[in-house]
Amino acid sequence: MFLRKLAFWLDGKCSLDYGIILQKEITFDGAEPDYEAQHIPGRNGDLYFWDASYKNVQGKATCYVIGEGTAAERRQKAIEFFFGTPGYLRLELDNEPDTYRMVIPTKGPGTDIRVSSVAPFEVTFSAKPEIYLKSGERTVTFAKSGATLKNPTAFSSKPLITVKGNSAGSLFVNGVECRFLSLSGSCTLDCNTQEAYKNGENKNNTVAIAEYPVLSAGSNAITWTGGVQSVEIIPRWCFIA
Repeated sequence: MFLRKLAFWLDGKCSLDYGIILQKEITFDGAEPDYEAQHIPGRNGDLYFWDASYKNVQGKATCYVIGEGTAAERRQKAIEFFFGTPGYLRLELDNEPDTYRMVIPTKGPGTDIRVSSVAPFEVTFSAKPEIYLKSGERTVTFAKSGATLKNPTAFSSKPLITVKGNSAGSLFVNGVECRFLSLSGSCTLDCNTQEAYKNGENKNNTVAIAEYPVLSAGSNAITWTGGVQSVEIIPRWCFIA
């Protein structure tokens, strides 16, 4: 029986190009809310406090390596694939073409090298709890104030917003104000990192924002006043699973 080789992409690199073959699909644990438990002496039961955040989830892949070269050389190639770039990496799965995760590989190939092959090895990942929709990477453009943007998930997202104009004005997302003290062409707000910039230049001193907006579940009202002329939003839709 012919079994289709399952591929995955890490930081844009295809596993098959490195001779890395999955024995089975990559699996992840379920999301876990980051609760803080507190016990009050003399009272039955603990109190749980939640700040609406989730812990990282753990993933696992069982792989083996094929291709040219010695077993040691193929193992080294696999190590370069998983650990060649530090920090969080984008993980895309062949069997989940519409989503991706942000992961850090935490364990790679061991040293069990046989005469002509590398023994199957386990790779583990620590992943952010969000699963991102690729549809959320598309830019949505608003030419007129008073539009709505519908979130297709039940979870809020932290968008990338570019405001265009040539004088001071304010953007409102669900009533949350982002005030631009000056606008010279455009200014981008990263609601995840809570930074304002233009072409890589820091613009935090040109905005007054008490709270960076999020796109809540359901419809989100997008309005503006003053010198704002148009708005572009990359919504970064995501969900927790």
